[in-house]
Amino acid sequence: MNTTSLSSSSVTSDRAASAPLRPAAESTPLQTSSLAFQATASAGSLGVRGLISEIQARDPQDVPRLLHRSIEALRNLGVRRAHIIVDHSSYLKDVALKAGFKECPGEHLYQCVLLTPPSAHSQLSHHYNVRNGTEEDLIRIGLDLTHVEELAFKPWEFPLIRSQIGQPHRFFKVVEHGGSIVGVSIGGCCGSYGTISHTWVAPEHRNHGLGQVLSDVSLAALHAAGARFVHLMTTAGNSAAERFWQRQGFSRHEATTFLEIDL
Repeated sequence: MNTTSLSSSSVTSDRAASAPLRPAAESTPLQTSSLAFQATASAGSLGVRGLISEIQARDPQDVPRLLHRSIEALRNLGVRRAHIIVDHSSYLKDVALKAGFKECPGEHLYQCVLLTPPSAHSQLSHHYNVRNGTEEDLIRIGLDLTHVEELAFKPWEFPLIRSQIGQPHRFFKVVEHGGSIVGVSIGGCCGSYGTISHTWVAPEHRNHGLGQVLSDVSLAALHAAGARFVHLMTTAGNSAAERFWQRQGFSRHEATTFLEIDL
Protein backbone atom coordinates (compact mmCIF):
# COMPACT_ATOMS: atom_id res chain seq x y z
CA MET A 1 0.00 0.00 0.00
CA ASN A 2 1.19 3.46 -0.82
CA THR A 3 2.45 5.01 2.41
CA THR A 4 0.69 8.27 1.64
CA SER A 5 -2.67 6.76 0.79
CA LEU A 6 -5.28 5.89 3.39
CA SER A 7 -6.87 3.18 1.32
CA SER A 8 -5.89 0.97 -1.53
CA SER A 9 -6.90 -1.96 -3.64
CA SER A 10 -4.14 -4.42 -4.40
CA VAL A 11 -5.16 -6.73 -7.24
CA THR A 12 -2.82 -9.27 -8.82
CA SER A 13 -3.37 -11.33 -11.94
CA ASP A 14 -2.89 -14.75 -10.34
CA ARG A 15 -6.29 -15.96 -9.21
CA ALA A 16 -6.30 -18.15 -6.12
CA ALA A 17 -8.81 -20.88 -5.50
CA SER A 18 -12.12 -19.46 -4.41
CA ALA A 19 -12.78 -19.42 -0.66
CA PRO A 20 -15.83 -18.02 1.13
CA LEU A 21 -15.28 -14.71 2.87
CA ARG A 22 -15.87 -14.73 6.59
CA PRO A 23 -15.83 -11.92 9.16
CA ALA A 24 -13.12 -12.00 11.77
CA ALA A 25 -13.93 -11.48 15.44
CA GLU A 26 -15.53 -8.09 15.94
CA SER A 27 -13.02 -5.39 16.79
CA THR A 28 -12.13 -1.85 15.92
CA PRO A 29 -11.00 -1.73 13.21
CA LEU A 30 -13.34 -4.46 12.00
CA GLN A 31 -11.57 -6.83 9.63
CA THR A 32 -12.99 -9.19 7.04
CA SER A 33 -10.77 -11.77 5.38
CA SER A 34 -10.91 -14.97 3.38
CA LEU A 35 -9.84 -18.30 4.82
CA ALA A 36 -6.66 -18.18 2.73
CA PHE A 37 -6.17 -14.42 3.16
CA GLN A 38 -6.93 -13.89 -0.51
CA ALA A 39 -8.75 -10.69 0.38
CA THR A 40 -8.76 -8.37 3.39
CA ALA A 41 -10.57 -5.22 4.37
CA SER A 42 -10.41 -2.95 7.41
CA ALA A 43 -13.05 -0.47 8.41
CA GLY A 44 -13.74 1.46 11.58
CA SER A 45 -15.26 4.55 13.07
CA LEU A 46 -13.16 7.72 13.03
CA GLY A 47 -14.78 10.11 15.44
CA VAL A 48 -18.19 10.75 13.91
CA ARG A 49 -17.33 9.36 10.48
CA GLY A 50 -16.36 5.96 9.17
CA LEU A 51 -13.24 5.06 7.21
CA ILE A 52 -12.60 2.08 4.96
CA SER A 53 -8.86 2.11 5.42
CA GLU A 54 -7.77 -0.89 3.39
CA ILE A 55 -9.03 -3.24 0.71
CA GLN A 56 -6.65 -5.78 -0.77
CA ALA A 57 -7.69 -8.63 -3.06
CA ARG A 58 -5.95 -11.08 -5.33
CA ASP A 59 -9.15 -11.56 -7.27
CA PRO A 60 -10.78 -8.33 -8.54
CA GLN A 61 -14.20 -9.92 -8.08
CA ASP A 62 -13.68 -9.87 -4.31
CA VAL A 63 -13.28 -6.08 -4.17
CA PRO A 64 -17.00 -5.16 -4.56
CA ARG A 65 -17.97 -7.79 -1.97
CA LEU A 66 -15.40 -6.52 0.51
CA LEU A 67 -16.50 -2.93 -0.03
CA HIS A 68 -20.13 -3.88 0.55
CA ARG A 69 -19.29 -5.79 3.74
CA SER A 70 -17.19 -2.89 5.01
CA ILE A 71 -20.12 -0.52 4.44
CA GLU A 72 -22.46 -2.86 6.34
CA ALA A 73 -19.96 -3.15 9.21
CA LEU A 74 -19.81 0.63 9.54
CA ARG A 75 -23.60 0.89 9.41
CA ASN A 76 -23.80 -1.64 12.26
CA LEU A 77 -21.40 0.54 14.28
CA GLY A 78 -23.89 3.41 14.00
CA VAL A 79 -21.93 5.33 11.37
CA ARG A 80 -24.06 7.15 8.82
CA ARG A 81 -21.32 8.60 6.61
CA ALA A 82 -18.31 6.68 5.36
CA HIS A 83 -15.12 7.80 3.63
CA ILE A 84 -12.60 6.11 1.40
CA ILE A 85 -9.49 7.65 -0.16
CA VAL A 86 -8.41 6.30 -3.52
CA ASP A 87 -6.00 7.04 -6.34
CA HIS A 88 -7.59 9.07 -9.13
CA SER A 89 -7.09 6.31 -11.70
CA SER A 90 -7.74 3.09 -9.85
CA TYR A 91 -10.02 0.09 -9.98
CA LEU A 92 -11.11 0.74 -6.39
CA LYS A 93 -12.31 4.22 -7.34
CA ASP A 94 -14.46 2.76 -10.12
CA VAL A 95 -15.91 0.15 -7.75
CA ALA A 96 -16.61 2.75 -5.05
CA LEU A 97 -18.39 5.10 -7.47
CA LYS A 98 -20.56 2.23 -8.69
CA ALA A 99 -21.37 1.42 -5.03
CA GLY A 100 -22.73 4.94 -4.50
CA PHE A 101 -19.68 6.84 -3.23
CA LYS A 102 -19.35 10.40 -4.49
CA GLU A 103 -16.47 12.83 -4.76
CA CYS A 104 -16.43 15.93 -2.56
CA PRO A 105 -16.21 18.95 -4.86
CA GLY A 106 -14.93 22.10 -3.21
CA GLU A 107 -12.83 20.23 -0.64
CA HIS A 108 -9.11 19.47 -0.58
CA LEU A 109 -7.49 16.45 1.06
CA TYR A 110 -4.49 17.10 3.32
CA GLN A 111 -2.39 14.36 4.90
CA CYS A 112 0.61 14.08 7.16
CA VAL A 113 2.88 11.30 8.38
CA LEU A 114 2.89 11.16 12.19
CA LEU A 115 5.97 9.13 13.12
CA THR A 116 6.77 11.02 16.33
CA PRO A 117 4.56 12.83 18.84
CA PRO A 118 4.14 16.53 18.04
CA SER A 119 6.06 19.03 20.12
CA ALA A 120 4.12 21.70 22.00
CA HIS A 121 4.67 24.96 20.14
CA SER A 122 2.92 27.53 22.29
CA GLN A 123 1.46 28.21 25.69
CA LEU A 124 -1.97 29.73 26.12
CA SER A 125 -2.85 32.57 28.40
CA HIS A 126 -4.08 31.43 31.81
CA HIS A 127 -7.50 32.74 30.78
CA TYR A 128 -7.88 29.70 28.51
CA ASN A 129 -8.45 26.12 29.62
CA VAL A 130 -7.83 23.22 27.21
CA ARG A 131 -9.39 19.95 28.35
CA ASN A 132 -11.19 16.82 27.26
CA GLY A 133 -14.76 17.43 26.21
CA THR A 134 -17.70 16.01 28.15
CA GLU A 135 -21.28 15.08 27.39
CA GLU A 136 -22.32 18.41 28.91
CA ASP A 137 -20.00 20.21 26.45
CA LEU A 138 -21.60 18.35 23.57
CA ILE A 139 -25.03 19.51 24.71
CA ARG A 140 -23.76 23.10 25.00
CA ILE A 141 -22.37 22.92 21.46
CA GLY A 142 -25.71 21.65 20.21
CA LEU A 143 -27.58 24.47 21.92
CA ASP A 144 -25.22 27.46 21.61
CA LEU A 145 -23.12 26.87 18.49
CA THR A 146 -25.63 25.73 15.90
CA HIS A 147 -24.62 28.71 13.73
CA VAL A 148 -21.03 27.43 13.40
CA GLU A 149 -20.63 25.58 10.11
CA GLU A 150 -17.74 23.46 11.40
CA LEU A 151 -19.92 22.22 14.27
CA ALA A 152 -23.22 21.86 12.42
CA PHE A 153 -23.61 18.20 13.34
CA LYS A 154 -26.25 16.07 11.72
CA PRO A 155 -28.79 14.48 14.11
CA TRP A 156 -27.13 11.06 13.90
CA GLU A 157 -23.73 12.49 14.83
CA PHE A 158 -24.66 13.53 18.37
CA PRO A 159 -25.41 10.07 19.78
CA LEU A 160 -22.33 8.69 18.02
CA ILE A 161 -20.02 11.34 19.50
CA ARG A 162 -21.66 10.87 22.92
CA SER A 163 -21.10 7.11 22.81
CA GLN A 164 -17.41 7.62 21.98
CA ILE A 165 -16.51 10.19 24.64
CA GLY A 166 -13.60 8.85 26.66
CA GLN A 167 -12.80 5.96 24.34
CA PRO A 168 -9.05 5.49 23.80
CA HIS A 169 -9.13 5.79 19.99
CA ARG A 170 -11.26 8.96 19.94
CA PHE A 171 -10.60 12.51 21.06
CA PHE A 172 -12.90 15.41 21.87
CA LYS A 173 -11.03 18.54 22.98
CA VAL A 174 -12.47 21.91 23.96
CA VAL A 175 -10.98 25.29 24.82
CA GLU A 176 -12.90 27.23 27.45
CA HIS A 177 -12.72 30.96 28.18
CA GLY A 178 -14.85 32.69 30.78
CA GLY A 179 -17.21 29.74 30.94
CA SER A 180 -17.77 29.66 27.17
CA ILE A 181 -16.50 27.13 24.65
CA VAL A 182 -14.28 29.01 22.17
CA GLY A 183 -12.45 26.10 20.51
CA VAL A 184 -13.25 22.50 19.57
CA SER A 185 -11.41 19.61 17.94
CA ILE A 186 -12.87 16.13 17.31
CA GLY A 187 -11.47 13.04 15.61
CA GLY A 188 -10.19 9.54 16.06
CA CYS A 189 -8.20 6.71 14.53
CA CYS A 190 -8.75 3.32 12.91
CA GLY A 191 -5.60 1.25 13.18
CA SER A 192 -2.72 3.42 11.95
CA TYR A 193 -4.97 5.93 10.18
CA GLY A 194 -6.41 8.98 11.92
CA THR A 195 -8.49 12.01 11.11
CA ILE A 196 -9.27 15.42 12.50
CA SER A 197 -12.91 15.61 11.45
CA HIS A 198 -14.03 18.84 13.15
CA THR A 199 -11.95 21.79 14.31
CA TRP A 200 -13.04 25.34 15.14
CA VAL A 201 -11.85 28.45 16.95
CA ALA A 202 -14.20 31.36 17.69
CA PRO A 203 -13.30 34.30 15.40
CA GLU A 204 -12.84 36.72 18.30
CA HIS A 205 -10.27 34.36 19.88
CA ARG A 206 -8.14 33.68 16.81
CA ASN A 207 -4.49 34.74 16.63
CA HIS A 208 -4.03 33.78 20.30
CA GLY A 209 -2.48 30.35 19.69
CA LEU A 210 -5.68 28.34 20.17
CA GLY A 211 -5.47 26.67 16.77
CA GLN A 212 -1.87 25.64 17.38
CA VAL A 213 -2.66 24.16 20.78
CA LEU A 214 -5.72 22.30 19.45
CA SER A 215 -3.56 20.89 16.65
CA ASP A 216 -0.90 19.81 19.13
CA VAL A 217 -3.28 18.04 21.52
CA SER A 218 -5.23 16.44 18.65
CA LEU A 219 -2.14 15.05 16.94
CA ALA A 220 -0.74 13.91 20.28
CA ALA A 221 -3.98 12.03 21.01
CA LEU A 222 -3.91 10.39 17.58
CA HIS A 223 -0.25 9.39 17.93
CA ALA A 224 -0.89 7.91 21.39
CA ALA A 225 -3.79 5.91 19.92
CA GLY A 226 -1.50 4.43 17.26
CA ALA A 227 -2.18 6.69 14.26
CA ARG A 228 0.78 7.17 11.95
CA PHE A 229 -1.06 8.78 9.02
CA VAL A 230 -3.54 11.62 9.59
CA HIS A 231 -5.87 13.29 7.12
CA LEU A 232 -8.29 16.18 7.12
CA MET A 233 -10.29 18.19 4.59
CA THR A 234 -10.15 21.92 3.88
CA THR A 235 -12.61 24.01 1.92
CA ALA A 236 -11.30 25.14 -1.46
CA GLY A 237 -10.30 28.79 -1.33
CA ASN A 238 -9.71 28.82 2.44
CA SER A 239 -6.05 29.80 2.08
CA ALA A 240 -5.69 30.68 5.77
CA ALA A 241 -6.68 27.14 6.82
CA GLU A 242 -4.43 25.60 4.19
CA ARG A 243 -1.43 27.66 5.33
CA PHE A 244 -2.14 26.76 8.95
CA TRP A 245 -2.28 23.01 8.34
CA GLN A 246 0.80 23.15 6.13
CA ARG A 247 2.66 24.61 9.12
CA GLN A 248 1.52 21.57 11.10
CA GLY A 249 3.19 19.24 8.60
CA PHE A 250 0.21 18.50 6.35
CA SER A 251 0.45 18.57 2.57
CA ARG A 252 -2.15 18.39 -0.16
CA HIS A 253 -2.27 15.14 -2.11
CA GLU A 254 -3.07 15.63 -5.76
CA ALA A 255 -2.77 11.93 -6.69
CA THR A 256 -5.62 10.83 -4.45
CA THR A 257 -9.24 11.76 -4.14
CA PHE A 258 -11.67 11.64 -1.27
CA LEU A 259 -14.99 9.81 -1.67
CA GLU A 260 -17.90 9.62 0.75
CA ILE A 261 -21.24 7.90 1.03
CA ASP A 262 -24.25 8.43 3.30
CA LEU A 263 -25.31 5.11 4.81
